[in-house]
Amino acid sequence: MSAANSRQQAFLRRPQKKRPYGRLLLILGFLFICYVYLGGDYGLLKIWAQHRKIEQLRQETHRLRAEQLDLKQECVRLETDSLYIEKKAREELGMVRKGERVYQFVPRPDSTGNQI
Repeated sequence: MSAANSRQQAFLRRPQKKRPYGRLLLILGFLFICYVYLGGDYGLLKIWAQHRKIEQLRQETHRLRAEQLDLKQECVRLETDSLYIEKKAREELGMVRKGERVYQFVPRPDSTGNQI
């Protein structure tokens, strides 16, 4: 037993060899895994950006559907409501009925010669 104890004591007294490349490989492996999960083609950052883009597109779709509904309602009114057609013609085209007078107001120039 004394021979086994002496070998064990000699083994325990030996200085441990430091492995400088082991830590470096461990750190590089960790950095690689972080890159794959965070910044790769299917990383969390790109997935998060895609989720934001999807939400923006949903909002845009909702806005466009509301606009489409408004345009459909206006189309129906233009097809059926003669008073609405007359109102639009007066507002947008400046049309008037026979016997009506149109008054146009010309803006006064200010003191610098620009019109207000």
